[in-house]
Formats: sequence, structure tokens, C-alpha cells
Amino acid sequence: MSSRTPLAELKVLDITAGLAGPFCSAWLADMGADVVKVEPTETGERTRGTLPLDSGWSPFFAACNRGKRDITLNLRHQEGQQIARSLASRADVLVSNFTPGVLDRLGLGYEQLRTDNPRLIWVNGSGYGSKGPKAGKGSVDLAAQAAGGLASVTGTRETGPLLAGASIADMTLALCLLSGVMTALYSRERTGLGDKVEASLVGGQLVLQSTEIAYHSVAPELSNPHGSGQGHYLFPPTYACYKTADGTIAVAGAGGLNWPAFCLALGRQDLTEDCRFRSPSQRKQHEAALRQELESVFITQTTAHWESVLEGLRVPSSPVRNYDEILSDEQCYLNGDLVKIADPHGVEVTFVGTPVKLDSCDIRPRSSSPELGQHTEEVLLELGYDWPGIGRLRESAVV
Repeated sequence: MSSRTPLAELKVLDITAGLAGPFCSAWLADMGADVVKVEPTETGERTRGTLPLDSGWSPFFAACNRGKRDITLNLRHQEGQQIARSLASRADVLVSNFTPGVLDRLGLGYEQLRTDNPRLIWVNGSGYGSKGPKAGKGSVDLAAQAAGGLASVTGTRETGPLLAGASIADMTLALCLLSGVMTALYSRERTGLGDKVEASLVGGQLVLQSTEIAYHSVAPELSNPHGSGQGHYLFPPTYACYKTADGTIAVAGAGGLNWPAFCLALGRQDLTEDCRFRSPSQRKQHEAALRQELESVFITQTTAHWESVLEGLRVPSSPVRNYDEILSDEQCYLNGDLVKIADPHGVEVTFVGTPVKLDSCDIRPRSSSPELGQHTEEVLLELGYDWPGIGRLRESAVV
């Protein structure tokens, strides 16, 4: 693999907290960008305290801040704001994820910074976007899953709304922000000017449901909770998870033209003659009965058996895997989807790799997260401060 990184000369100023903003800039660091993260003095960013190990080090924080340099700044102090503006004047990209108006009040808004650096790409992820009556309302992952409608279609009528078992709203926003950065960088190559990039938690949740929302806008009576392993209202009733003799298997792509072959492979050719299941619309109409019939078949054999059968039919399927099974899957490591890196205390931690690869470039996490303020002196020296000046900043609690 080439050692070249696609963003090797890119300078990124990271003024973020939580997950969405930090993960966007972490991926930029994976791609070779020099990312300088600004953290509050003394306490640091709040996720440093999220489920820390006995050593005090947090894998949660490290996962979304790997590969960055770290400087502490008191952004409530006038000189701390000036240092941040100096960093922004040299940056290609500023990444943040605060309620609209927060950075403006610190003198770090887009209009304030573009005067000194017209090539700056200013990025912010928020809860609801910068316009409308909810623009000033904060949000987090759980609230965004609810506000964006995803919780309403996850679960069953019996369970009511359910949340995803991962921070899906935050991670979707991170990917949206990353897409915006790349688009703005491409635009800057043509115009020479930076831009303001915005995305929101709720907007990201809507993107995940693009086809469902479009369909619901014209056929609302068909919508129902469908994120419970019991199928999806836009797909055949065979599109679901089934208990097997030793686990669970997810089955997709059966029930269309391959319906007869599917039934034959399951040893239930009689289902093709059942008047309830002869056509796709009839199978949809009687999906509860059909699913009950299929469940009685899948439970008789192991997951591996059914995976082999379905592979022979070219029907996509997969065992429902837990994290232990994923972490032991060589496939994930060979493709760079999982990467092992030692933390500052020598403990090997497995990070999820960058979600995009380029054949000609080396894109991957290169180091764990920095210690709080680890690169403060280094970054200030680059800005032109001398050691006595840095000492004065420490005495004044600026850094």
C-alpha cells in the first residue's frame, strides 16, 4: 500500500465535543490532515470522562479523537479567543458541532473568520439546523432519533418506539459533515474561496429514511414499525430475521421471482401451492401467517446450514453477530474496517477504521487520542509564541 495520504497538507481546527464533530475530524486525520483539537483547560472535553478505564483513559474519547494534536484554550478569555482566531487564520477547515450562535459569541463565527481567511471552510453540525424556531435548541443522539422519526418505525406495535443500539444519529451527522467538507474542498479548487458547511442531527436521520418518507408521503396507510427483525413494509415479508437451531439469521432477497426455488430449498414446496402465498401481493397480505410458516422451518437447522442453503440460491443472508464475533472476524481486519492501536498505557484497543478507502492512498487511524493539552506548547510555538510567552499564558489560565 502507498504511504501517500490524500489530505497530507490540510490543516484542520477542531472545536468540537461529543461524537459527531469529533468523528468528522478524526476521519480527516485518518486521511492525513493535521488536526489540532481545542479543549477546555483543566477538565478537557466532556467525553474524556465517559466510561474511563482504571487508568483514567476513555476508549470512548479515543475512538473519535485518534490521530489529533491537542491544545487547551480558555475560549472565555479574550486572549484564548485570539489564539483560536490565529489558528483559524492558518486553517483550511474548522470543524464544530455546537448550537448555532455559540461560536459567533466567541468571535469564531463564519462571517467573523472569513475576513482574515477567505479560503476557510467553516463547518458546524447542530441539532435542528440554523434556521427556524428550533434553531437554538440543543439535541443529542437519543433526541434526534425521536425527532427524526427513526424511533417511531423501530420496534413493534406491542413494544412501541425503540432506539437503535448505537449512536446512529451522531455517526450519520459525522458522515454528512465529512461529505460537506469534501464538497467544499472541491469547490474551493475552482473558486479559490471557502464556504460555510452545515448539517443537523435531525436532517441526518431523515436521510436514513429517504425512501420510506417518500413512500409515506403518498401512501401513509402502509407505514408501520418495521425495525424489529420482523421485516420492512416496503419489502417482501420474507425480508426478516429468523431464529435458527443455534442463533438468528437475517434473510433478504427472497420472495420474488425466486419464490419457488426458495420454497424448494427450504423443503416447503407446498407453500407455492398455498392460495395465501401464490403472488407477491398475497404473500404481503398474509405476511404474519407466512412468517409463522417460515419460522417453523428455520428453527430446525443451524445458522450455518441455512447460510449455505441461501448462498446456493444467491439470496443475501448473514448470521446476526454480536460484538465478540465481529472483533474476531479476520475479514474486518484485512479490509481495514477494524484497526488495532495501543493506547498511551500500552493497552491494545480496536478502533473502527475509516469508512472510505482509496487505492492509491494510505487512509487509516495512525495513533490513539492525545493526552489533554499534549501539544499545547508545540502548537503555540508554531504560532510564533516564545517560551516566556507560553509561561505567561499558563499563569493567566489562558491555556
